[in-house]
Amino acid sequence: MFEHLGRATRQIFITGWWISPHYALVRTSAQARLDSELYTVLRAAAARGVQVFVLVYREHHLVLPNDSKFAKESLQGANIHVLRHPDFVVIPQFWSHHEKIVCIDQTVAFVGGLDIALGRFDAPAHLLTDIGAMPTWTGQDYSNP
Repeated sequence: MFEHLGRATRQIFITGWWISPHYALVRTSAQARLDSELYTVLRAAAARGVQVFVLVYREHHLVLPNDSKFAKESLQGANIHVLRHPDFVVIPQFWSHHEKIVCIDQTVAFVGGLDIALGRFDAPAHLLTDIGAMPTWTGQDYSNP
């Protein structure tokens, strides 16, 4: 996903139930982690003139720790448009959208049930634990339910 986001020329569309702006898309080294944080990648795309549209679920803050307000405030900027949905409070709220989509230039899409969020990183090997000196999951990001 990181490589495709870096090659975007027109638009990036992202929907998610939970989106963490500091989520590292690449975890091969400490520098790769910093360079691949979602907000860094999206800001670089926006600086190239790419229009970025993000739709994130607006959680009920007393029930869920998603902090979509932080995601919106961190990501939104020039050429980056963020909408929390619903953008109003519905009481009682017994639903949420669970779409997870990243679409780049309307030609490449990543779809499925994986949020771009803390504790949701996955790789082809689907490792359950960290082995070695360079941990894949660090601090808050470590989640192995």
